[in-house]
Amino acid sequence: MDIRTFRGANVDSDHFLVASKLRHKINRSYHKKRNNVNKNIDIEYLKNTKIVNDYRKELKNTIVVRDVAPTVEIAWQDLKETIINASRKTIPEMQERKNNLWFDEECSDITKKKNEAYKTMIQKHYTRAAEERYKELRREEKRTHKKKKREYIWKIYIETSNI
Repeated sequence: MDIRTFRGANVDSDHFLVASKLRHKINRSYHKKRNNVNKNIDIEYLKNTKIVNDYRKELKNTIVVRDVAPTVEIAWQDLKETIINASRKTIPEMQERKNNLWFDEECSDITKKKNEAYKTMIQKHYTRAAEERYKELRREEKRTHKKKKREYIWKIYIETSNI
């Protein structure tokens, strides 16, 4: 068993994260990575006529019509694979949505300053001056984040009420 303390986790506390490693056996199927991860296509692009036409052409070129399919399942599997491959070639995938759209450069800078103050506070063994500087920057960071988030929510409210 391996037990360590990690001082890097900054959660505005004087406590430190304690982690331990245990050896245990897990089923091998758990470790297999999924190679064929289906990502969703962005349906908004289907409003664009050029992309729709490209998709139709790709489908026409790739669909193979068999006279007699061995089974319905095999025919369905072939059709499904051609549709998915055509959509992957022509229609872009959905981008990951960012949750904190209000978090900008100013928020990032103030968070970096606070983290630097935390590191200096730890290195100087919690002197009063270093601790006060850290607490002040933490308050300033929280104020800035609240203000930015409030402004962002208010902006969304105004936009939706004007519709």
